[in-house]
Amino acid sequence: MTTTGESPGVVSAGATIAHYRLVALLGTGGMGKVYKAFDSKLGRTVALKILRSELLRDRDKVRRFAHEARTASSLNHPSIVTIYDVGEWHHEGQSIQYIAMEFVEGESLGLKLRGTLSTPRFLELLADVADGLATAHAAGVVHRDLKPDNIMVTREGLPKIVDFGLAKLTQPDLLLSPEGDDGKTVSLYQSRDGMVIGTIGYMSPEQVEGRSVDHRSDIFSLGCILYEGITGKKAFQAASLIDTLHNITSNEPAAIRTLQPAAPQALERVVGRCLKKDPEERYQSIKDLAIELREILRGSDSGTATEKPVRRLRIFQTVAVAGAVMALALLGAAVLLRPQGVDLAQYRFEPLSTDAAYEGFPAWSPDGKTIAYVRDVDGILQVFVRGLDSPLATQITHASRDCREPFWHPRGVRIYYISSAQDQDSLWSIGVGGGSAEVILENVNTAAIAPDGKTIAFLRERNERGNFSLVLWTMSPIGAAPKRYSQLPLADARFASGVIRFAPDNSKFGLWVSRREGTDVADSRQFWIVPQPDGQAQKVLPALATVARPFPFAWMPDSRTIVFGGDSLTSTPGTHLWRADTQNGELRAVTVTNGNEYYPSLSPDGKKIVFASEEGDFDLVTIPQDGSGFRPLLSTSRSERDPVWSLARREYAYVSNRTGSDEIWLRSDDGRWERPIVTQKDFGDRTLQISGLSFSPDGQRIAYQRRGGANFRVWISSVAGGAPVPLNPERRVGVYEDAPSWSPDGDWIAYTYSDRRGVFSLAKIKVGAGTAPVLLKDNIVYPSDPQWSPRGDWITLEMPDGLTLLSPDGVRTQLLSEETWLVHTWSRDGSRLYGIRLDEHFHLMLFSIDLKRRSEALLSDLGLSPPTITPLLGFSLAPDGKSFASSTPRVKGDLWILDGFESRPSWSERLRSFASRSDH
Repeated sequence: MTTTGESPGVVSAGATIAHYRLVALLGTGGMGKVYKAFDSKLGRTVALKILRSELLRDRDKVRRFAHEARTASSLNHPSIVTIYDVGEWHHEGQSIQYIAMEFVEGESLGLKLRGTLSTPRFLELLADVADGLATAHAAGVVHRDLKPDNIMVTREGLPKIVDFGLAKLTQPDLLLSPEGDDGKTVSLYQSRDGMVIGTIGYMSPEQVEGRSVDHRSDIFSLGCILYEGITGKKAFQAASLIDTLHNITSNEPAAIRTLQPAAPQALERVVGRCLKKDPEERYQSIKDLAIELREILRGSDSGTATEKPVRRLRIFQTVAVAGAVMALALLGAAVLLRPQGVDLAQYRFEPLSTDAAYEGFPAWSPDGKTIAYVRDVDGILQVFVRGLDSPLATQITHASRDCREPFWHPRGVRIYYISSAQDQDSLWSIGVGGGSAEVILENVNTAAIAPDGKTIAFLRERNERGNFSLVLWTMSPIGAAPKRYSQLPLADARFASGVIRFAPDNSKFGLWVSRREGTDVADSRQFWIVPQPDGQAQKVLPALATVARPFPFAWMPDSRTIVFGGDSLTSTPGTHLWRADTQNGELRAVTVTNGNEYYPSLSPDGKKIVFASEEGDFDLVTIPQDGSGFRPLLSTSRSERDPVWSLARREYAYVSNRTGSDEIWLRSDDGRWERPIVTQKDFGDRTLQISGLSFSPDGQRIAYQRRGGANFRVWISSVAGGAPVPLNPERRVGVYEDAPSWSPDGDWIAYTYSDRRGVFSLAKIKVGAGTAPVLLKDNIVYPSDPQWSPRGDWITLEMPDGLTLLSPDGVRTQLLSEETWLVHTWSRDGSRLYGIRLDEHFHLMLFSIDLKRRSEALLSDLGLSPPTITPLLGFSLAPDGKSFASSTPRVKGDLWILDGFESRPSWSERLRSFASRSDH
């Protein structure tokens, strides 16, 4: 075993290196040992690599290595492991060099290749790896030691490249193994370009010969990995080390299709080009390689990727049947390339309940005769039931807190719903005839019951300070002790939100979630099929990644198709009903209107849908400090929200959807003129959402968050017009950006972002300088809505302990308030803060905080909060300092029943039906 040279007492499980406590040894290699460790400074788990002491003798080489590792730490790509820290720690005369990096739970690609990894899945992984390397190469970083063991695959199936730049430390007299190819990193020659490094079997010819190495060496190494994954054999492996090296420089590997005849010819060509001896004959960009791999996966070349081992295709019994199915398949494929239309001629819409008060969250009873739903009663959402043959509804709850998401027990005798208990969301139950409600489970965010009535699956808030985080639990049988879901890959997953529904056949439940951790924002929204009572969960419906968040859905009787309300799937604004096939991924529109169709529930026979038709828009209001309550500022039939006053002019900006998409408009304080300053035409893709407006101090520019597809970024636009520019063009950190706030001098913008682990942080970036963001505070609470003080001495943000003041250098903090504030802003002189929070009766209360005296004063009771998650958007002090601009929602919800949507099956459904009949 390779040793690091440090005494066991210094480097072993339980010891502390700098501020890292070593938890367990993860592995040992040519570079040193890797430990699972806990970062006590930032409160997170990391992988800590302790480098071998022999590697540290050449201090100049250590300096160059540290420089390259820090360069690698700036890389931001889902397929690259994040490097957090590169440091040196001294203890009793010993010097210990370490690297702290993202802790990846999973296994290496090397282990995967020794298992049952299919060829298509392998190619998907390698295409993602190539994308990650393309990002590194663009930043001037070459890996130099790419091999299967340096590619980790997470529990969610995502590849992560590790050990960028480490191989530069290798010393030839220490790491050349007399035992031949052992998979470790070795160095063979000294050259004018420094150490020649690599792992035997994956080294490029130029590495073996000691020539200059660039990004094309990584392409050769990736070709070696491709060859091995397809054929099961290493490309250049021989009986001895010398023979292996000779093969790399002089011989060609056996043709792929002689070892794996089912491999596509295009794949053989791609690998052959990667393995060219002359770097000039290889791909000159690894991005081109990624593109070709994905084209092969799509079957665009002469052959399609097949699984390993090769499986025989099912043969139909007669030529006639095969020909008919083939014709239908061709026709069906052509149709599936187009969005499925809606046959409105068969539709019948029937109003179920259209009272003036809000009504929503419908749930069809098991016998199909009654619908449960919630209705606003004196500001509190209560559960009602209504028979389909009755004109009246019956209120069955009289709760003091909102009730939501009712669902029926399979026997139809009780209704479950979510409401507050002990100041946290909990699962309640009440008899259909009324009576006393009882708490079934505390700490439940959402839940569903199996058709046999024996299992409840639910999401529960994790014991985590600050940021809201959910995990999956089950209770079976009902009344037993609940258990945290323990099967991979969802055992340790954390969610920001989610929806659970059991399939009618009791074999599985669907889980639509927004992940807290993940590679990017798009990948954070996932739909999983979870077999019951056990079995490995499967991620399906990748097209739903573009939808803003998980939406309520319902299963069709076939336990294969779901109906859901979702946005962003068409150019028509709003939320509309869709159906999705969980096996082939096909999406088909059910409703496309100029309204919003939401929260579907299907009748037991699957022929009707009850849904909520919701209308919600924001109006601009002013909030005087004199206690007189809300006053209208701008109200139309469309939505106006997120107002912000200019500090330099008597005008304000706000978000409007008057054209169908979010735009930013500028309006004079007297309302005599207004004009758009940010519109859809300013961007190449569709704008789905704009929020978080912030004026520069001179009033000439405006920063804001924009969502385009799955991309959430902060942009800056000139009020005078012109093309928007991203705040962070290089996207060096963060997969999600939000809440910009300008410094008083206009040179900096503070903003929040989340990384691939779902951890939110506060950073600042110098506007227009092209420099990397500066991290100010990690592990903040989202949404934090930072606000820079007019004096420039503080930035407000939400921390787990409460509303906090942070110095602009990120060093000093002061806890200001332990209360939760919906919105807040500074006074013009920076001496006090104003803000709004909810009291115990759900009233919106306007407060001020004197920063010198640390005293609060109640300015106004603004009345009952509307029954929405976001009762206010925007909070900006007017130029006169006497009032605030904000926006409040107007919410209306009615219940409708749709009949006739099942009258026309899609082509894929007809094809499945035909194939099924042919089998018999």
